[in-house]
Amino acid sequence: VVGYGSSASGPRIPVAGHRSSFIRRWASGAQRPPRLRAHSALRGSGRTAPSARAATLPAREEHGLVFVWTGPDPAPAGPVPFFDFSGLCWAGSNLVVPVANHYTRAVENQLDVPHLPFIHHNTIGRGLPTAVNVHTEVEGDRIRVSREGATNGLIELLGPNLWRLQTGPATQFLAFVPVDDTHMRY
Repeated sequence: VVGYGSSASGPRIPVAGHRSSFIRRWASGAQRPPRLRAHSALRGSGRTAPSARAATLPAREEHGLVFVWTGPDPAPAGPVPFFDFSGLCWAGSNLVVPVANHYTRAVENQLDVPHLPFIHHNTIGRGLPTAVNVHTEVEGDRIRVSREGATNGLIELLGPNLWRLQTGPATQFLAFVPVDDTHMRY
């Protein structure tokens, strides 16, 4: 850890087990963080130093997830739309999978039911027919895709980036998390 001391001498590297006075004062429960000498010219002016400014985005924690709105549409006034998981128990994972694609490509792939018996023939596509009629329902931001006549295998997208797969008694849930225009995370 490299901290900045309260003297004008600049950065100090603390000895193992010791924090710089800047970090120590702040961590000890001080009501305000210590002033940084680099911004002393702004003291008392009521202005924020340009280097201390940060863009903010609307965010809300619901359903055990943090939702952030980065586009032009505002956050919903009411609760964030979500799936009904009542009656189900959870087994979760903190697995994060980085992918070098825009998140809409991953969404498109996850809604492609006919690829299951070919690409996933030894897992979730095992035993599925290769000739498939697909039934699709669209209701607002919700898309449901299933094999016509199937009793399981319902895929749902709650736009723009929440997904669940119901295969009989099991339900899988994941979020497509955009990072930038060419990267996302599952």
